[in-house]
Amino acid sequence: MVLNNTSNPLTITGISNTGGGADTVTNAGAIAITGTVAAAGGGAVNLTATGASGSITESGAGLINTTGTLTTNSVTGEALAGANTVGTFNATNSTSGNVVLNNTSNPLTITGISNTGGGADTVTNAGALTTTGAVTTTASGNISLTATGGTETIGAVVTAGGAGTVTLAATGSTSDILVNANVSSTSGAIGATAGRSTILNAGSISTSGNVSLTGTAGTVSEAGAGTINGALLTTVSALGTTLNNANTVTSF
Repeated sequence: MVLNNTSNPLTITGISNTGGGADTVTNAGAIAITGTVAAAGGGAVNLTATGASGSITESGAGLINTTGTLTTNSVTGEALAGANTVGTFNATNSTSGNVVLNNTSNPLTITGISNTGGGADTVTNAGALTTTGAVTTTASGNISLTATGGTETIGAVVTAGGAGTVTLAATGSTSDILVNANVSSTSGAIGATAGRSTILNAGSISTSGNVSLTGTAGTVSEAGAGTINGALLTTVSALGTTLNNANTVTSF
């Protein structure tokens, strides 16, 4: 299913594609989703909103459902706060506004979020969350990645621009945060709070700001080559903190 359109906004009241193909909508103007956009059989959903008003939003019963990939491209932000169920997410936002996704999938794979508009990147998933592509902001945009009831695996760089903060969270008594790629901010605080353990593997954490690491029911540790660079380092753990690598923090 393909639609190319010019309207500000274009309201999508529903798309049902049971043939296994992709849903692709390109609009010169905002896209407002008020019903279900569904692609069966793992079909992709591709949404592009261009122009000065090029946002993508959900309201009311608006949601996106696919076990495949949701790819979004916007100019002035994305607010996808409905009861989405997508397997993979990739987002690009260029001029202003935030990128927000609320989702249920186990796992949700983020293949990349690029937000050069100065806004925040916020993803909340009911289930495990894995990143395989870079998640970035510019101009002090904050980054928040939350896995509710599942492990969060950082497999590609997470970079907040300027004073942008980075918040990683994994809730649930068996949920870990696994830092397998670098997490950084220029000067913003970086925090990781796991229901069980926070583990730095190949990934390092770096900022001129403060760093906070929590293993609520488990440990805080460096199991690989990852190190911590920052100002004040605060750790909380139930079963111990082991940070034996060449860390460079100014206070602890």
